[in-house]
Amino acid sequence: ISIYQDGVFTDSVNTAEDGTYDVELGAGEYTAVVDAEDGNTLVASITVEAGETTTEDIVLEETGTIKGTVLEDNNGELSDSTVKVEQDGEILYSFMTRADGYYEAPLPPGVYTLTGNANGYEEESHEVTITEDETVTQDFELELATGTVEGEVIDEDGDPIEDAEISITQDGEAVQSVSTGDDGSYEAELSLGEYTVSVDEDEYETQSHEVLLSEEETTTQDFTLELLQTGTIEGTITDTDGDPIEDGVINIRQGLELVTVVDADTDGEYEYELAEGDYSVISFADGYLGETASVTIEENDTTTKDFELELAATIEGTVTDETGSGVENATVTIENDDQNFTPQTGSDGTYSHDVPEGDYTVTVDHDDYAADSVTVSLLQGESTTQSFELDAEDDDGGSTGGGGGAPSLGPADFEVTIRDAPDSVVAGETVSVEVAVNNVGGTTGEQMITLSMDGEQIGDESLELSRDQ
Repeated sequence: ISIYQDGVFTDSVNTAEDGTYDVELGAGEYTAVVDAEDGNTLVASITVEAGETTTEDIVLEETGTIKGTVLEDNNGELSDSTVKVEQDGEILYSFMTRADGYYEAPLPPGVYTLTGNANGYEEESHEVTITEDETVTQDFELELATGTVEGEVIDEDGDPIEDAEISITQDGEAVQSVSTGDDGSYEAELSLGEYTVSVDEDEYETQSHEVLLSEEETTTQDFTLELLQTGTIEGTITDTDGDPIEDGVINIRQGLELVTVVDADTDGEYEYELAEGDYSVISFADGYLGETASVTIEENDTTTKDFELELAATIEGTVTDETGSGVENATVTIENDDQNFTPQTGSDGTYSHDVPEGDYTVTVDHDDYAADSVTVSLLQGESTTQSFELDAEDDDGGSTGGGGGAPSLGPADFEVTIRDAPDSVVAGETVSVEVAVNNVGGTTGEQMITLSMDGEQIGDESLELSRDQ
């Protein structure tokens, strides 16, 4: 005999050989559920008085069976769900489903209300009629319970901010994005839980708040945004003769984040308003070497940063196979003791890169071909063409090209492969990049490994490896 109070299991007891039972309970109203081989019956509203003995004899009846599965709105079974059994407005008992959401229970003939529920989901109820020796199937498809967050976004004068973007995240993952209306109001319906609600609006300080959404409740989160304290950066991009470079580009970064890209005008001048803080400013122009500077922007102040760019030496060419077809995604390493650049070929096998003038070793490498290297002298302001024809590698890693006699060991040649790296980086996080470096050449050599992001070098390490290491 299982004893329930308000649908919650309280105690159980087995009958003796003569069918008698007794169980000690606190004062209150209970439901007894009897399980026996030849039947099952429910006894509702057993009232136990404090300090008294209540006698309730039970006559077993033939029963029917109720069974089914609690599902997550057609998306699969719900574990840790509960089915509650009511009759005439009284909760008789409730029970947990199996891990796969399945339940089954005997019930005496009659009309019942069954309610399926699970934490974080809306309840669902059905009326079922149980008849003797019959099985009734009643499934439940529960929908996620939701709550609402709403509010308004205003400025310091109390005026509404229209079209402000509200970003809602949970555990660092984007969940939903909404915009304010012309009155500055917003509203979002979400599943229950804790969220971070943020407003990142141009010209205003970013603001974030934590909110907790409860079932069928509305949480209000308002924002009063403060204007950003800003300053201005301006300057001119010229060549070494002082002539303006009209196609110059300025990249402005804060940490690893790209803040904006500014194009210089025909006089090589640029200007941009920024929030106060520290920035990296990088100047580029076709045919010139880039230059980077650090600047500090102060409130209501103008910072001038001019750039004088040196003409670059340009190396370009085409990498083809033995048939003359372009080799795509070949790595072209242009290096000397001071510099290391690694452009890749395009779909037609071509490459082009601007570097400081000097003597360089240029090596072309591709997984399907034998590497090839040459030494070139590159002059400032001039373009040098250096093309390559690669021989396919045989199964032993050697070239299938002509020639005989003992194989030449050749110079050191390195394969660099990124094995593991994050798809994206959050400001303030530590980045780990796993790189495999293999010397596939014939002699010991040194290789500089550089880590770059959007063309900006942010780390490097030099390795010396022997042959086949």
